[in-house]
Amino acid sequence: MENRTNRILGKTTATYNVPNTVDEFYFWIDDGKLVQPYDFVTAVGGTIRSVAIVTEISLYTDAQSHLANRIGSDLENVQELARLGARVARANVFYTSENKEGGLVEERLVPMPSGVPVYMSTPEEVEEAMFVLQKREGAIPAGVMRNSIGENIVVLLDADYLLGPQSAHANVSGITGLATKTSYMMFLLYSVNQIHPNEYINIIFNVKQADLMKIEDAGALDDRDKALYKLMFKTEPEPFKNVQYYQPSGKGGKALSYSSKIKRLYNFILAESYRDLDLLFADVDDSWHTVASFSAHFIRDWDSKNQQWVLATGRSSRYTANNWEDLRNTLEQHQREIADAYHLQYNTVGRITRELTRLTDSTVFVTTRGPNEFSIKNVIKNLKPGETIVIDIAKLPPTAQTFVVGNVFRELENTILQETEDTKKKAIVIVDELNSLAPSSQDHPIKQQIVEVARKGRSAGFIIFGAEQFASEVDDQIVGNSALRVFGRTSAVEANTSAYRNLTSSDKNTILRLKKGEMLLSYPTFRTNIRVYFPKPPYKLPATAVT
Repeated sequence: MENRTNRILGKTTATYNVPNTVDEFYFWIDDGKLVQPYDFVTAVGGTIRSVAIVTEISLYTDAQSHLANRIGSDLENVQELARLGARVARANVFYTSENKEGGLVEERLVPMPSGVPVYMSTPEEVEEAMFVLQKREGAIPAGVMRNSIGENIVVLLDADYLLGPQSAHANVSGITGLATKTSYMMFLLYSVNQIHPNEYINIIFNVKQADLMKIEDAGALDDRDKALYKLMFKTEPEPFKNVQYYQPSGKGGKALSYSSKIKRLYNFILAESYRDLDLLFADVDDSWHTVASFSAHFIRDWDSKNQQWVLATGRSSRYTANNWEDLRNTLEQHQREIADAYHLQYNTVGRITRELTRLTDSTVFVTTRGPNEFSIKNVIKNLKPGETIVIDIAKLPPTAQTFVVGNVFRELENTILQETEDTKKKAIVIVDELNSLAPSSQDHPIKQQIVEVARKGRSAGFIIFGAEQFASEVDDQIVGNSALRVFGRTSAVEANTSAYRNLTSSDKNTILRLKKGEMLLSYPTFRTNIRVYFPKPPYKLPATAVT
């Protein structure tokens, strides 16, 4: 076996009351040796070797109580008693194996005996332990862990659990700014595209200022960040390629955007949105399903040939609308006739009219589309693997933001499901603010759309990288169906909610003190959680961005 003298930390220990098991072992730490939580350590006893991760460190002394220490320190003219003490670490086992003749290595489920040496794991041992339950081919770098002797070790994820078919999706939570959630999602997307180039359509929602409106421009990285990219990808970092930007149309042909540079404008006309009124009315209380009933009747009465809504009242009267303004006016002027035709209360039609006026009071809802303006639905349909689009929604009102997101999810799901095996498309969507899009306390069509993708997306190749400030406020199915849980800096109140029930007390304390650029990862193929750090994005960040 290689010389481990400079890596030795101490020896395993087991007592009558605190035994070692197949899942964990304890070891005392030599004086002068630095060991910290989330260090990987290796215990070696004969032909048995166990690689584990440190989860807790305690200091024991021979004092029977704190009172004994207190009294002993107060005796005058008596030298304070030097207590015998030892630091003891608990380590969760990742992998235990036996080296047999001929170089054969077999996994063993046996506890480590007491008194065998424990060493700081080598990078090769850490990698071996991680891939006990993982596939090496196509593995995705998720960050770097640094042990207490200063070694950087790349943390890799089995792609089958992040991108399907075994499981899918990533969810990132944490305090705004301090948790750097968007930066981590973009790093993870960059990582996927480096390892699996030209396999996925990338759709990114820009929800804050102009943060993601220059991802094809190279950013200023320091030597540390460049070294991390080189370590993980063996190449120099570079910004995203083949990117198109879409901004909501504003007044006078300008963009409704925080980005001063006009890219491509998008908007919505009634003829392409008539099937999506349920998404438009998403924030409207519909306890009696009257709005849903109106939307269903509206779809039924749409004349696809002439691209207009036609309402025949049965009294030889006929009302039509082919744009948002026409529809608002028709509803306003003929509330009684529409109520009778659709079997609704008169005041219900009035309410629908008022809500429609409120919800379409944005320049992104247009009567006609200009020659250089785009339909988001058509953009989604025509995307090809390897292409990236950024859809800017930062300056839209909240109701319009949710409508855009819902439209993209619906159209992308329809596009993916209609593909054949030969032409099948796969997509990754980056979306922040899941608290408002899919809240646990409210049910609406957009949330249902996202939940459905979270449940079934792994088999269809439709992957969500989502983020929120409070995981406790997001629907359980979205968080629960995310194979990769990423925790940034989190408040104590949030960490004690049910959304974090699978974290140990040590993990909860860890996420309270994480620094910018540090994350705690939970993944199905990891037998315990791992703390990593990651580099700044390789693209240009606005001056106001938190990095």
